[in-house]
Amino acid sequence: LTMRAQSGTAVQAGTPMAVKGDDALSSTWGQGIAPFFFSENPRGSGGGKPPGALIHGKAPEMNHFLDIHKTDAAALRGMIDSAHAMKTARNGRPKGTPDDDQPLAGRMVALIFEKPSTRTRVSFDVGVRQMGVETMVLSGKEMQLGHGETIADTARVLSRYVDAIMLRAARHSNLLDLAEHSTVPVINGLSDRAHPSQILGDLLTILERKGRFHTIDAEHKA
Repeated sequence: LTMRAQSGTAVQAGTPMAVKGDDALSSTWGQGIAPFFFSENPRGSGGGKPPGALIHGKAPEMNHFLDIHKTDAAALRGMIDSAHAMKTARNGRPKGTPDDDQPLAGRMVALIFEKPSTRTRVSFDVGVRQMGVETMVLSGKEMQLGHGETIADTARVLSRYVDAIMLRAARHSNLLDLAEHSTVPVINGLSDRAHPSQILGDLLTILERKGRFHTIDAEHKA
């Protein structure tokens, strides 16, 4: 599949995969993305890889997920494959039932929403909870994000308490500022520039419907 994000950057992926028949995205946004940004030991456990190291496959030189064109193509494919495998393994079990392997048990993730959200909020929250994560859901009105306190200061404070941050940003510059000063991975849950998690969710739906990535030219627009 040749998929163009807002930036016009092409990402190639073309390996066949079996169709499971479930076209609902469910919690796969959080499931596919989150495992790629955590070190092997929970915060405070000591040892392990530095923050942002991957626990699946080879580790590309990245520890934030801010935009498609900023992410290695192999990592993008890995996220989709990981989400598909996790979704298949759940096999229709109740939504509140945790995954068998609990790959992210003991982690804490901050989900920050400067803008209202339904699907992104629910999918990320449910997805990471199924993997064993505790979540802290915050709104822009509850925080001093960019008013009363700089985004840089907020990034430093949050990095002391959580293992990763997902931000649904009012402005892309807020996301970049947060990522620049954070010492834990930052995931783009939507900005005025891009919605990379939505793109991956759309690609997973294509994969489930078609069974493999055909030569399709799709353009994501915010």
